[in-house]
Amino acid sequence: MLSHGWVLEVIRYAGTAYLFFLAWKAARSAMAQKSIAPRSIGGRPSRLILRGAALHITNPKSILFFGALYALGLPSDASHAQLALVVIAVGIQSMVVFLGYALLFSTSSITRAYVSDPA
Repeated sequence: MLSHGWVLEVIRYAGTAYLFFLAWKAARSAMAQKSIAPRSIGGRPSRLILRGAALHITNPKSILFFGALYALGLPSDASHAQLALVVIAVGIQSMVVFLGYALLFSTSSITRAYVSDPA
C-alpha cells in the first residue's frame, strides 16, 4: 500500500463515488414514502451467523481499513506473533461488537422502534 499510493487513491475515489450513488438511491427511495413492512428472516441460526460473517469478512471497506491500519500501525519488522496478536484482538473486538448489535436489535422494543413508520 505504501509503495503504490496512487492505487489507494483510485480505490478511495471510486469508493466515494459509490457511496454517493448509494446515498442518492437511499434519498430517492426515502422521498417515495413507501410503507416498509417488517419481514422475518428465516433459517437456522448457524446459517444466519455464517451469512453475517461472510458479509463482514468480504466487505471491501473493512479489508482496506484494516490493511491501511496494519500498514501504518505495525512496524515493518513486526513478527508473525505480533501480527497474529493484532488480528486476534481485532477479531475478538469485532465479534463482541456485532454480537452486541445482534442482541440489541433482536429485542422486540428496538425492532418495533427501528421499523416503525414515522408518518
